[in-house]
Amino acid sequence: MTEFGGKGNVETITNTIIQQIKVAGFDFKVEQFPWFYPSIGEYATLMEKAGFRVTFAMHFDRPTPLNGDEGLKNWITMFCPRLFDGIPVHTKDEMISNTKKQLKDVLFKDGQWIADYKRIRVNGIKP
Repeated sequence: MTEFGGKGNVETITNTIIQQIKVAGFDFKVEQFPWFYPSIGEYATLMEKAGFRVTFAMHFDRPTPLNGDEGLKNWITMFCPRLFDGIPVHTKDEMISNTKKQLKDVLFKDGQWIADYKRIRVNGIKP
């Protein structure tokens, strides 16, 4: 059994960052997006092509708390540096600040940031 980010994982966060990049006048290339978040159908197909028989698959929301008032900024800094390739540091910092402002009403609950994680859990056997 394995578990990983599935279709829609952190989409609210990453879509907002990409929007900020475009609003600031920078190009965003698909190659800058470092992740592959498949649907169950996409991943099960890949497993079957590799010779596995998929015996279980589940796609579910897993809201994930991010520590402190700077939780979202820290998450973006840690996991999203490639999204900001070629963007000056001061502009990147402004984009992160704007992302926080834009998402505060959506992802800040009860005094903490909650990342919109979507997970896939899948099991397969290779006969």
